[in-house]
Amino acid sequence: MPALPPLPALFAARRRTVLGAVLAACAAPAWAAKGSKKASKPRPPRPLRPGQFFWLPELAPATGPVVAAVNLHTQHMQVYRNGISIGYSSISSGRPGYGTPVGLFNVLQKNRHHRSNKYDDAPMPWMVRLTWDGVAFHAGALPGYPASHGCIRLPAQFAAKLFGAIRYDDNVLVVRQEMSEGQQPLTTLAPIDPQGKPLVHGDMLQDAPWWAPETEPETPEVALEEVLVEEVALAASAADPASAPEPAASEPPKPVEPPRPLALLASLSQQRLFVLRDGQVLAAAPLPVATFELVQTALDGHRLLLWGDDARWTALDKPPQKKRRAPKGAEQPEEPLFSIPPELIDEVVWRDALPGGEFAERLRAMLVPGSTLLLSDMPAVGDVHTAAWEAQDKRYFRTPKTNGI
Repeated sequence: MPALPPLPALFAARRRTVLGAVLAACAAPAWAAKGSKKASKPRPPRPLRPGQFFWLPELAPATGPVVAAVNLHTQHMQVYRNGISIGYSSISSGRPGYGTPVGLFNVLQKNRHHRSNKYDDAPMPWMVRLTWDGVAFHAGALPGYPASHGCIRLPAQFAAKLFGAIRYDDNVLVVRQEMSEGQQPLTTLAPIDPQGKPLVHGDMLQDAPWWAPETEPETPEVALEEVLVEEVALAASAADPASAPEPAASEPPKPVEPPRPLALLASLSQQRLFVLRDGQVLAAAPLPVATFELVQTALDGHRLLLWGDDARWTALDKPPQKKRRAPKGAEQPEEPLFSIPPELIDEVVWRDALPGGEFAERLRAMLVPGSTLLLSDMPAVGDVHTAAWEAQDKRYFRTPKTNGI
């Protein structure tokens, strides 16, 4: 698997984003270590304060496969639906001597009111089991450092939301990944697909647009014996029409399911668009030059858009309502600084925010009502994706044990 290209720095935090307070918190600087007489290593960067979390299901509103990624180094996790991040949370993993294992896991069990049969009947609310020998998500104390017996503790409210969203056999990737210098720990694109394989590969990150290869429908194989029997029956019916078999009653055709909505992610910091369906990347392409500045001005802060029944983009989010500054002592005007007629949003998106030409034509033909477009300042791809490639190469296998938590 090719290495990721160097990732550009994030845009300044002062720039407006969808749910700006969330992304500003996600871009918080690393915590400084407390001063002491002895030189000590700096503490690992924490994208979220202990106990802090965000749950933003509207970023990927369509139902679909869920995957989760945990980084033990930064003590945080993310939840992705249809490949787009909808949840960010601080965690507390296993303390020394009870380390949380890294690897690729599946959800084995869920229990709203679980109690440990290993550690004094300790309560483990909203438990989501990853191994039979003592590793699970559950609500618990988050002191700001690894403190559990191997489980992954979550804020209580976030644990409840994860419990409701994640399903049996959904994949969870646990890594211990140090961030590159200046690297944003949080990413908007899932590191693995619903099957647990790396979601992104090098071809998706090239200058030329990339499309997933089209798979041809499988032709059903017919056994030679069935062909011979049919030929004999046809010959017999030709010689004696009375012996011809009665035609079988035709079955009604099965209804064709409409295509699922697309989830479009435009990473403005990395200048790249990813097109996903059901957690799989269907296409990727560079964004137009200076997309950020154009979108910033033209869309008035709208960053989450919906493809409607009228075959055009409309805004799902509310833009920041910044008001014009009035002279000192004068009455503050009520009208917002920016406004854009709803009927112009679709025109602006296709003109300024998405790749044009043949790519746009092909993309437009794939869109169905319910598809979404998220314009994000955060990177789509980061070091955690490299870790996903490494985890896949190591092929983690686990043997279920019976002394469960």
